[in-house]
Amino acid sequence: MAAHKVPLKLDQGATYDNFWIWKTGPKGAEVPVDLTGAKAIAEFRPELESEVILLTLSTENGRIFLNEEPGKIRFRITDEDTAALTFDGCVYDLFIEFADGSRTRRMAGSASLTKRVTRGV
Repeated sequence: MAAHKVPLKLDQGATYDNFWIWKTGPKGAEVPVDLTGAKAIAEFRPELESEVILLTLSTENGRIFLNEEPGKIRFRITDEDTAALTFDGCVYDLFIEFADGSRTRRMAGSASLTKRVTRGV
């Protein structure tokens, strides 16, 4: 299955906290995917072929949370982290590694950053 295309919009200096529920099955009978014991990583790069990593989200660094409820994938980037970002746009993808070692590329797309005006907070 190809990764779902999900554009992300970040605001510089603001907390980004968003989630998606991953479901599978026939239309009308979907069930949440069991993410128990899974790990996740997402890398943000200036462009697809770039070696430069602008930002990494993972279950290991506390920026991705899995299975807070069945099938839930949550990205959380602190206001301090978004304040340090300077790109206008970039690309990312999200890999999920299940407890059995199998991996899937779940999401991918572009991310845009709206620069802040207020700097005193």
